[in-house]
Amino acid sequence: MKTLSNKTALVVGASGGIGSAVVKRLCDEGMKVVMSARNRERLEKKAEDFKLAAGSYVILPADSSDFYHVDQLFAEIRKRFKGLDLVVIASGGYDSLELELPLKEASAVFQKMVAIN
Repeated sequence: MKTLSNKTALVVGASGGIGSAVVKRLCDEGMKVVMSARNRERLEKKAEDFKLAAGSYVILPADSSDFYHVDQLFAEIRKRFKGLDLVVIASGGYDSLELELPLKEASAVFQKMVAIN
């Protein structure tokens, strides 16, 4: 099996569930991991909880449903790294649509879910 040491990965949705587990595993395998999600504090807490080694990860918060945020995320990655060897998209979300919602509100909720997922 090829080694992952000295490779760089981006994990979008790194603050929760599957995304954070992927971050932990990639760091354990020797990769430099860019952790991204909307909430910086949650990303920092995950890194602390997992006791990730300093230098094994970088936190770059971004809202993956917003083109500007994604563009800025990749601009920062280009400045800091030669490139990416792996990208993991583990972001997602859910918001309930109640039948009583007016169509305009329901449409906004639906569009938000499509953008995130």
